[in-house]
Amino acid sequence: MSLICMRCRMSVRFGPADSLTKEVGRSVRAAGLVLGLALTSLALLVGCGSKPATKQASPATMAARALTQFEQAVAERDATKLHPDLSFVADNAEALGIVDFSARWADEVRRTPRTFTGSVQVSYRLGGYDANETRTSVDMTFTKGDQTTITAIGDEAESTPLWLSQALGVRRSDNTLVLAVDEFAGADLDRISTQTVEALRLVGKVIADPGSLVVEIPGSASELDRLLSARPGEYADVAAVAATPDGSLVPGSPVHVFINPDVFMQMDRQGAQVVLTHEATHVVMGALFVDLPGWLREGFADYVAFAHAGVPVEVGAKAFLHDVRVNGLPSELPTDADLDPRAKGFATFYEASWLVCRTIAERFGEPSLVSFYRAVSDGDDPDEAMRSVLGINEVGLLQLWRADLTALVG
Repeated sequence: MSLICMRCRMSVRFGPADSLTKEVGRSVRAAGLVLGLALTSLALLVGCGSKPATKQASPATMAARALTQFEQAVAERDATKLHPDLSFVADNAEALGIVDFSARWADEVRRTPRTFTGSVQVSYRLGGYDANETRTSVDMTFTKGDQTTITAIGDEAESTPLWLSQALGVRRSDNTLVLAVDEFAGADLDRISTQTVEALRLVGKVIADPGSLVVEIPGSASELDRLLSARPGEYADVAAVAATPDGSLVPGSPVHVFINPDVFMQMDRQGAQVVLTHEATHVVMGALFVDLPGWLREGFADYVAFAHAGVPVEVGAKAFLHDVRVNGLPSELPTDADLDPRAKGFATFYEASWLVCRTIAERFGEPSLVSFYRAVSDGDDPDEAMRSVLGINEVGLLQLWRADLTALVG
């Protein structure tokens, strides 16, 4: 009954007061409907007018794509795949015969809103000259955009392989390769290339099958320091040095001769030839990877450089022979401390070491000198190798050397 009465009340006509209440209710409901539609429309407009936020790729991911293209550019010698400022890399790769090139992202160094710089592990080989790869770390700068691009390689504070840092001049023969920065890419490069061929020929007169030789010429002594990750000024007074491009001392690593142009370019032709042949001997004999007495390592290299070069002993050992005339005969063989480039008068002891090896060659024959060197290189104790190959000990060698010096100084 009550339910029917409630329904009846809902169906009767309202009086004046009831009508006002009803109109207010309708207005409130209408306003709510309009507000709801407005909010819905706003939501739809916001949804249509903006894209969902997307997470930007990490520097490692962006760099990996750019490095893949960089590898392709080097392999294909295709400068169109490189930033215009780096087109020289493709040309250098072609001229040098770069093979087995790879570039792998290692770590981020710094960033700006539009760029980031990272350390990249690079490996490569000079086809036909290097038996194994050079592996080094190089800073590369990447610029963001529709496609991330490598726009710079290296900086002034770190070591960067010459062929990745600037355009080069290149000269090659069947077994020599010489590369130089642009300022030495003319007559200087031609001359040094000829001397490099001659250096390997002279080495071949003493050592069978000398192999191949690579010579690199940076723009200055300071650039040489950076190239070899050396202390500033370390090679300021050195004309040339045999070293691995990546600083590795693992046997079998590539070894090149690096020229200090500030010194080398000031030498006369004969002196420069001796220097190149000396360093070429270190390369051929793998001197970087073995423990040798300094007098044998440096004296042997000088012996090879002078033996068939037509340089008189009085010229090649002028400073040391003068010292003997003034101060008398030496009482011992040159020590490692004597041959330290930081030691006063070290160049004089290089001459002395040459004359020790000259004594061995003249007294026992050139092949015996080579055999003695190889025995010590293979790990034999120097005294034991001396006895087994030459039949004397160090005291006996010192006596023979002093006798030869007496004859030389008259």
